[in-house]
Amino acid sequence: DDDDTTDDDDSADDDDSAAVDGDGDGSASDVDCDDGNAAVHPGATEVCGSGTDEDCVPETNCDDTCLATFDYSLCAALPTPIPAHLHWDYENATSTTIADAGSSATTGYLSGAPTFGPGLRGDAVTLDGASHVAASGALSIPTNAFTMVTWVRSAATDNTGAYHFLMSSGSGVPSYTGAGLYLSAGTGTGGLLENGSQAGERTPAGTAVCDGLWSQVALTFDVGAAGIWVNGLLTPVNANWSDVAWGARPFWVGNDPNNTARAVTGEIDETMVFTTALDAQDLADLRTTALCGR
Repeated sequence: DDDDTTDDDDSADDDDSAAVDGDGDGSASDVDCDDGNAAVHPGATEVCGSGTDEDCVPETNCDDTCLATFDYSLCAALPTPIPAHLHWDYENATSTTIADAGSSATTGYLSGAPTFGPGLRGDAVTLDGASHVAASGALSIPTNAFTMVTWVRSAATDNTGAYHFLMSSGSGVPSYTGAGLYLSAGTGTGGLLENGSQAGERTPAGTAVCDGLWSQVALTFDVGAAGIWVNGLLTPVNANWSDVAWGARPFWVGNDPNNTARAVTGEIDETMVFTTALDAQDLADLRTTALCGR
């Protein structure tokens, strides 16, 4: 009741120090980390890349990603995990191998000198353009439906050639077989789809990743309907055929076993392969799970 009238007695009922909501965002100053900015308050959606802690929780921050925003309130009820055929999360690597958290139990064998350290979620693998991670063989996945998805962070000054493979499986033996996902011309993205013939080869291009920030990149295929996804943005393509022809060469991350001059330089995290074609919501759920698990 501090109103500068005669009943202002500086006693316990004087509210000069009471919390106020100076910016009118619904959060009082005792919980609002910036009571002069209505866009900043507990429960606010994080604006990625802003350098500001919009939700007043320092641990929830997406500034190192290429996403526009992320609503960390989604973390209160995480989506049901989608079973992955292969999931290399790059945690607990040994000097020679990484384990598979997916159903196929496909061990990854380290080639060159990949290193491991803090990534998008837990640890990531850093590849120097002369290293990769390889399975012992091609993955056993359907010919008519699958998804390849991973997170990548690289500089625009790296990967300036036409093809730098994030992952590749079943390529080249016999010719014009397999599928893969790659970076191109610094920040470009693309996919490789083969049906056993030169005329049927498809190399759809996607939108760009961000320079030096984490991006989710995916290739989906569903009975000829293919797409390159970058942070949820789809570039669709019709392969005009319904089945990929899988060859014998093994699954690799960071290069193409069919042409080892196509190595990636950068960080890779949360590499997954699914035996179905994921949709927009599925890929959004993977982003939620990754960011909430940091």
